[in-house]
Parts: sequence; structure tokens; C-alpha cells
Amino acid sequence: MTRIQEALFKKRMTQSDLYNRIVEISEVPVTRAMLSRICTGRQNNYHTNTLLKICFALEVSPNDILEPKEYLHLFREDFVQSLSNEQGVA
Repeated sequence: MTRIQEALFKKRMTQSDLYNRIVEISEVPVTRAMLSRICTGRQNNYHTNTLLKICFALEVSPNDILEPKEYLHLFREDFVQSLSNEQGVA
């Protein structure tokens, strides 16, 4: 279960509810297909604007949605190792 799915569950919302809320608050909504891929974790490379739309619709912060482990490949191995030693991220 992704963090978005957890947030949806806690708020008793469906992906359709999330989509409809994004449509209400955004001039350029996220497509249903993209939102589905993001919610299920199949798409983890998307625009910051999309992340913010999801966060505003769910009334959460980006930290509540992003999963650090998904992005560790972007950093040097020694940095990732220092994170895991200090914070238990990896």
C-alpha cells in the first residue's frame, strides 16, 4: 500500500474522490490514468505540481506522500549509507 493509498483510506476517500477534489481545486487537473498510476505506485516520477495537487486535495504535506526509499537511487552510495546509519532510511 502506498502512502497515498494510506491517506485515502484514513480519509475514507476513493481514487475517484481524490480525482474529483483535484478537478475542483485545479485549473489543469491530473488525468485519471496518471492519478491511478501514482496512487498504486507504478508511477513515481511526476511533476511537483502534480504532487502539490494531490497534497492539497488530501490536505497533507509532501512528506506524508513521498517515500524516501524510492528516491535513494538518485544519490551517491556513500551519502545513502550515511543516511541509513543516521536515520534508518535505507
